Amino acid sequence: MTNESSITGTSRRTFLAAGTAVVAGSLLFNGELGPGNGGLAAMVAAGGPRIGVGYLEGSNGAAGLTSALAAGASRIVPAASLRSGGLSNQAASLVVHGFTPGTAPDASCAYSNTFLDAHVASPDRHSEDATIPFYAWTFRRGPAPMASGRSRFAISSSRGLRVGFSLVASDSAPATAVFTSGSERALPKLQPGIYLLGLDAGAWKTACAAPAVDDPAWGGLASMVVSVEAV
Repeated sequence: MTNESSITGTSRRTFLAAGTAVVAGSLLFNGELGPGNGGLAAMVAAGGPRIGVGYLEGSNGAAGLTSALAAGASRIVPAASLRSGGLSNQAASLVVHGFTPGTAPDASCAYSNTFLDAHVASPDRHSEDATIPFYAWTFRRGPAPMASGRSRFAISSSRGLRVGFSLVASDSAPATAVFTSGSERALPKLQPGIYLLGLDAGAWKTACAAPAVDDPAWGGLASMVVSVEAV
């Protein structure tokens, strides 16, 4: 997992110690992460707020939200409504890009602190141990605003539950989402393309038109942008 750039300051936590990176790398690519992983299953079963997740239709292959919109992608749908089976038994690369347009990571940002953590399955698919967390993106508003750069990580080929996210925006309670390659109706389905993880409760519950990249409407659709591609 890598952090590709930094806007101001340093990351809230060391992204990965060298030894952890070696261990995590072996776990991510050993192909043993199965659908029965207890850690991700526990995230699904736990109570608490859920992240509203949208998917930008027609964004498969786009490098990011801006390029997808420029190429004509124009509709965002709830990610739980996607067809199941996407990327099943395929490894995937995920990139966390940061805020959507209209939510600038500076002193004017309405979100004083935003922490997005990714959760990778335990190497033992029958384990009830906690997931392996990666600190994917961070923003602190002030007095000296700090935002981490894009981060990239990979998940191995597997079926069923694939990867989880935990999101804290300002003083909200942590909200979670678990992506699946299976048929769980309420969960966002993992496919190549651009996902939007809503910062506010109730985000992306219904399909809507995607605003142009410079449309002020994005100000009311604040989200974290995550892109997914097969590897």
